[in-house]
Order: sequence, then structure tokens, then C-alpha cells
Amino acid sequence: MQPKHEKRGTGALLCLAATLAFSIGGVCVKASPGLSPMALNSGRCFVAALLTGAVCLLRGHRIKLNFAVITGALSVCLTGIFYIFSARLSTAANAIILQYTSPVFVALLLWAFQGQKPSKGKLLWVGVVFCGTVLCCGAGGGNSVAGNLFGLASGLTFAGVFLSGQMEEADALSACLLGELLAGVTGLPFLMNEPVDTASLACIVAMGLIQTGSAYLLLSAGLARTDPLTANLICALEPVANPLWVALLCGEIPPLRTLLGGAVVVFGVVCYQKQQKEKIPGKAAAIVQRK
Repeated sequence: MQPKHEKRGTGALLCLAATLAFSIGGVCVKASPGLSPMALNSGRCFVAALLTGAVCLLRGHRIKLNFAVITGALSVCLTGIFYIFSARLSTAANAIILQYTSPVFVALLLWAFQGQKPSKGKLLWVGVVFCGTVLCCGAGGGNSVAGNLFGLASGLTFAGVFLSGQMEEADALSACLLGELLAGVTGLPFLMNEPVDTASLACIVAMGLIQTGSAYLLLSAGLARTDPLTANLICALEPVANPLWVALLCGEIPPLRTLLGGAVVVFGVVCYQKQQKEKIPGKAAAIVQRK
């Protein structure tokens, strides 16, 4: 039997690998300008669905259909669409940073609908994340108002993915597979009516197999071997890695305002996570990273 500390170390490495896989999303969006966001998202989700479906078959996992799964599937579908629109209309840094405001939306939604008022400490870090978001949301420097709105929308639906994962009868694999299929079908008319060149096809396959499919499997394996807080803190590296790959490979340098705002958002999210005293259920944490 593997010692606990070795399991934690392996789990952390798996979560890091998942984070790096997720982080190639910005490069793939920027490297496929010939495809509309809907077409690109449709292609990658069909590829990801093939991988997720294969895993379900190999595991003998039965697909469930209930309110929690449908809510999760809709959230998964919308998060992917909003993220790609945001990354296309603004800088990769802005898009991923705004998506990582999801803990703020989680806190606000729980407060509004379940009466779970955040502690003063959590409210402090929510305010810090909000200030960082304001810094990021200025137009210019590759950003746009529409890109900012799509980025914030992806943060909201990302929170919906997390909240649906905590519902009774939630099932992460079912929600992800159905969400991927829904996103694929929704964008299919765009994908069929747009020419797909070799570069765009490579991006679709890379996003489907690596950034969406394999990243989720790595994260699920990592969460089984480490605590959710550690996993969340490691995944907070994505807003750093994502724009770094874009800067190195595509030459897109985000404005200083976005970099400063991103640093504030990441700092606030990490400190907010440290305020969490309750354990996140494994199935909820597993589905929360889907984009």
C-alpha cells in the first residue's frame, strides 16, 4: 500500500499535469483564427466526448440523467463557449483570469439562494478579487468590453459547474459527457459551414484530447490522491501558465493593467481558498475544473 505522503505527492504532480494541460487553451484559440468560437468549441467538444465516452465504457460507468447532471452539463457547455469567445475577443490572460473569478460567484450564489453568508475573512478576499477584476476589465491593449463580459460570464457558469457538482445525485462523468455533446451539437452548424485548415484541425484535436479530455482525467486521478484545497491552489497556476504560453508561442503580450489585475485576482483566489474550512466533495472538485 502506498504511504499517504507519497500519495499526496503523486496527487499534486497529477494536478500540476492537469493544470498544464488546461493551460494550452489560450494558444489553441489564438492559433485557429479561421474558425469561429462556436465552430472551434464544437470540434474540441466532440473530440473530448469521444475520450470521455471511451472512459465511461472502459469503467462500465452508467450515464445518469437528473436535475444535478443536467445543470452540470449546461454549465460545462456554457463555460466552454463563453471562455472561447472571451479568449478570441480579448487577451488570453484576460479571459482565463476572469474565469477564475468563479469563487466569488460561488460565494455570492450560495449567499443569495441558500442564505450561506460568507465570513468576514471570505468577504475580504472576495473584495480583493473584485478589485483585480476591475483592473483587468478595461478596454484596449487587446481587450474589449465584449471579451470582458464573456470572461465574467464564463466565471459565473464555472461557478455553476461547481455548485451543480455538490447537488444530491451529482455525477461528474455524466455531466461532462453530456455537456461536451451538447456543446458539440450546438456549434455543429458553424463547424459544418466553415473551412477547417490543417492548423485549425490540429488545434481542435489538441484541445479535445489534451486541454479538455486528458486534463480532466489527470485532475480526477489527482483529486483521488490529494486534498481538494491543494488541488485548487495548484490549479490557480493556470492563469499564469495560460498567457505565458500565448506570449511565448503567439507573441501576445497582455497590457500591464491586466498583469497587475491578474496578480491581484490569483492572490485573492488563493487566500479565499485558504479560508475554506469545509472539505469539498471529491465529485464536486473533480467537475469544477471543466472548461
